[in-house]
Amino acid sequence: MAGEVIIGNKELADELNSYFASVFMVKDTSGMPELQENHGAGASVVAITKEKVLGKLKDLKVDKSPGPDGLHPRVRKEIAEEIA
Repeated sequence: MAGEVIIGNKELADELNSYFASVFMVKDTSGMPELQENHGAGASVVAITKEKVLGKLKDLKVDKSPGPDGLHPRVRKEIAEEIA
């Protein structure tokens, strides 16, 4: 669709999806919490515990660059208890 104007919401969403799928790598989600069965109006519950958050923060690689918020992984790791 290069050079074409997209008007409809579905067409725009499909085009954005195609673009992002072409430029991003698949992330390993094996460490992600499991979604539980639906509870009500289509909502799912994700079990997030202090221990899981603390474990993820303690496993951060401190030699990586800061994220979009500008907070360096070393800082996150050092204040992991407070964040969790």
